[in-house]
Amino acid sequence: MNMKKKKSSKTINKKNRRLRRCQLARIKEYCRRVYHPEDKISKLPEEILVRILSLLPLKDAAVTGVLSRRWRDLWKSMTNLNFDGDETLCRMMTTAKSNYTYYAEHNTYSDQLDSKRSSYIDWVNCVINQHVGDIHRFRVYFDLDDTFASTIDSWIMFAIKNRVQVLELELLQFGALRVVSPCYILSQQIFEKEKDFKSLKVLNLKSVGVTGEVIDYLLSKCTLLERLTVHGSSSLVNLRVVGPSLALKHIELNHCKRIKSIEICDAKQLVSFHCSCFEVEPMVKLVIRNVPMLVDVYISSPLCSGRGIDYLGLCCTVLSCCISQLRILHLNIAYQPYLENRVLPLLTNLKQLILKIDRYDNFNLLWLITFIKASPYLQRLVLKLSIYYDEQTDKLSKLMKPAKCPHNFLKEVEIIGYAGRRCDDELVISLIETFGVSLEKIIINPFLYRMEHPWRQPKHIETIKKEAMARDHAIRHLKERVPSCIKYVCI
Repeated sequence: MNMKKKKSSKTINKKNRRLRRCQLARIKEYCRRVYHPEDKISKLPEEILVRILSLLPLKDAAVTGVLSRRWRDLWKSMTNLNFDGDETLCRMMTTAKSNYTYYAEHNTYSDQLDSKRSSYIDWVNCVINQHVGDIHRFRVYFDLDDTFASTIDSWIMFAIKNRVQVLELELLQFGALRVVSPCYILSQQIFEKEKDFKSLKVLNLKSVGVTGEVIDYLLSKCTLLERLTVHGSSSLVNLRVVGPSLALKHIELNHCKRIKSIEICDAKQLVSFHCSCFEVEPMVKLVIRNVPMLVDVYISSPLCSGRGIDYLGLCCTVLSCCISQLRILHLNIAYQPYLENRVLPLLTNLKQLILKIDRYDNFNLLWLITFIKASPYLQRLVLKLSIYYDEQTDKLSKLMKPAKCPHNFLKEVEIIGYAGRRCDDELVISLIETFGVSLEKIIINPFLYRMEHPWRQPKHIETIKKEAMARDHAIRHLKERVPSCIKYVCI
């Protein structure tokens, strides 16, 4: 009996040990799955992993090389090479802003610039020396002038060799267009050395000198080029965009202070044309002809309205071939004289109108009536208020209120640059009373930056305070004056 009992107890112990081992194995497997889940991402095809890495900032993508052997060299095949030095520049400019005078800022900024330039160039060179494969986007953003021409040339040639599609050079100074040191000049010889650069679709140049001859050469060779942006080029004098075979869809010109003529003819794919060069050179000869797809236009006005230039009449004449087909129109009517009997051409397809106006212009509503009558199907109106404001002028200004002019399609109005002034509130309420039959939404945006220029300077503390005060005023005092049937949004 004792032997039987011993055998049965041994059998039971074996079963218990087996059961415990099975339970422990299950617990370990559960913990492995929960706390050490299977790495499914690393098992994806390399093309997908490279595409995922291309969505990350370049420095963050390079860090993934420490994850495993599989990830070690993946970042070297990234198609998005965005060398964005904005964080470094903003930090330098914030330090410089401790002094308010320009020269103090300039000296503080310049003291740090040389070493930061060296670090930035080393970073770019290090990445491109290790890179393999084609590039979709190559972007340089840093304060570099013409003294680094050979280095920038080598970067561009590298991008072209790797079949770049989006090439962006933003060489801003103090976060704005370059005015102190000369710009880097984009040479035609760079592209002549590299025969195969037909893959280029987007060319974005800011504070880069480029001539009309170089642009003409690129348009003739880059048959896929769809978007051209030129900001702050002092080398551009004459621009010609001519030919039905062009793939160009978007043109943007800003602050090209020496430009004399712009000719756009037979560009049958062109969709948008934005030009802010008139602010610095009001006598630019502009010709637009045979552009059947053009629907989005912005032509700036001269900053000095005392030269006897009828800006609005000029715009209507220049756009006579396409004005009836426009869907989006941007105009700057600030500081332009109001003509009582002016009649605009009928804008039968216009859906969105963006106007920059002087916040103290007593004729603002009369201006708007002129445009509203010419735009029977307008749905969205955006008003950009001029930055300048003065307490004394605010007290003296008196908005002229015409008879009601109801509009059956106007759904949304946005006010950009709202500062909480008496004239700002009066304009918003008068807009509702004059046009607001079908109005569904009003957006108040106290953003006080200059909207047309590519400034990337960090906001000054005073600007942040002014925006906060304007936002608070809009929520506390203006909102209660807006009818409840209209959706009120303060950004």
